[in-house]
Amino acid sequence: MALLEVHDLCVGFRMYRSFYRRSLGFAVDHLSLSAEPGQILGIVGASGSGKSLLAHAIMGLLPHNTVVQGEISYDGQPITKQRLPELRCTELALIPQSISYLDPLKRVRSQLIEGRTPDAEELEQIAERFGFQPGDLAKYPFQLSGGMARRILLATAMLSSARLIIADEPTPGLPVDLARQMLADFRSLADEGRSVIIISHDVDLIAAVADRVAILNRGRPVGEMSSHEFTHPDESDTDPYAKALWKALPQNDFITSVSGKADSC
Repeated sequence: MALLEVHDLCVGFRMYRSFYRRSLGFAVDHLSLSAEPGQILGIVGASGSGKSLLAHAIMGLLPHNTVVQGEISYDGQPITKQRLPELRCTELALIPQSISYLDPLKRVRSQLIEGRTPDAEELEQIAERFGFQPGDLAKYPFQLSGGMARRILLATAMLSSARLIIADEPTPGLPVDLARQMLADFRSLADEGRSVIIISHDVDLIAAVADRVAILNRGRPVGEMSSHEFTHPDESDTDPYAKALWKALPQNDFITSVSGKADSC
């Protein structure tokens, strides 16, 4: 059974078109997908395709002017407002894009060990694993570079006991070696039986680590397929948009249109 199920999800926003007139526009439109234990689900699409909105809808982090329709279920039960606080503490972990999610009033050490009681040796191992110097653990987030602050977000989620981990654009600002280690860590977490969702513009990243890939385009689902089907579009009946995403990579002929001809400037 799927650990997470999203069925017919629509996410819209009420916006003022004039001083007296409001309208409702949907940024995610009839999206359905599932995340299995022991697997990594990659979600790809252009900017504005609704990838981060999906993550925030699962975590219940959408703004007050949002209209949400459809159903999101975790472990066979709908995620409700009453259920969300406990799930976020124990079952769900989000690695967000923005470092503003870090508590500016807490030192790095406190944020890494929140809800846990590691000894000094374990803390040293944590610092080494994520590229921190021992003194960095005593700093506040604003005293770190953007890349180092992102590592705190990675570490806090990956050190948690959450069964579902959602990583929203986890690689920007990370050294190549650390990014590779992070991918290996995600694979290890999935192999332990957890479910991992990686949202990324980096198509190569998704292809390298995901078991399945879901493609979004302008808030609508294009398709969901195995990683092999995504990376070998000519071998299967792949949606033209999904095929174009893969073919547009420089190492994959750099074709920037579905028809196979480069778009003119």
